[in-house]
Amino acid sequence: YSVADTTARQSPLVQALEQLLKLPDARISLLDWLGLFEVSAVRARFGLSPADISQLQGWLSNAGVRWGLDAEHRQRWGFADRVPGRDQNTWAFGLRRLLLGYAVGAGNAWGGTLPQAAIKSRDASLVSHLLDWVDAVDQTLAALQGSKTPQQWCDVMGTLMERFFKASIDAEERLLQRLQEPLEVWQQACADAGLESALPLEVVREHWMGQISEGGLQQRFFGGGVQFGTLMPMRSIPFKAIFLLGMNDGDYPRQ
Repeated sequence: YSVADTTARQSPLVQALEQLLKLPDARISLLDWLGLFEVSAVRARFGLSPADISQLQGWLSNAGVRWGLDAEHRQRWGFADRVPGRDQNTWAFGLRRLLLGYAVGAGNAWGGTLPQAAIKSRDASLVSHLLDWVDAVDQTLAALQGSKTPQQWCDVMGTLMERFFKASIDAEERLLQRLQEPLEVWQQACADAGLESALPLEVVREHWMGQISEGGLQQRFFGGGVQFGTLMPMRSIPFKAIFLLGMNDGDYPRQ
């Protein structure tokens, strides 16, 4: 069997993309990180396997990582400079503990940081990939700030996709190409209209995601097997046997 009439926006890869486009409003918690790395294209970009993610999650949790990149990032949620320990439980806090534990092992606090002895010499590459992700998030946060022209936004979005996604199967490769198409169409439409005004991220993000969500009569049924689909006006249904679900008397459409 197969399910027709689904949109690309329902795929985990597109949901991860939407999550990245909302980084300026995100607390960037450990759960946010874990959700991103459930997507195989994100894991492939940073060279991590599901087993690696499980191991890193344990290290990060034990090192005290909860939310916020660093003390400066937390200021957006009302953490003033005078708040003591405002850096605690951030990504910077946890990574300092892990890296210090890798350098000196377990022991007393050094420079105000208590080492978290978890990383062995053979695990150094895992932490390197993790630091690559933190750096990518930091760069993306800076790129998504403020208003930009349509051309600038298209460049930013293209870089974001290249920075966080790497197709490991043909279906992901086709989906990544499909995600680029609405941006290219929008960029050409803006150029034709002579639109060079600076636009906020919210406008571009909602338009892009809206185009990805669009479905319609042009969507075809798959070949063979049982097909589940949506009733649409004027739609041809090329099957000899058709079953309607949810047509109970008094329940549909309503009394």
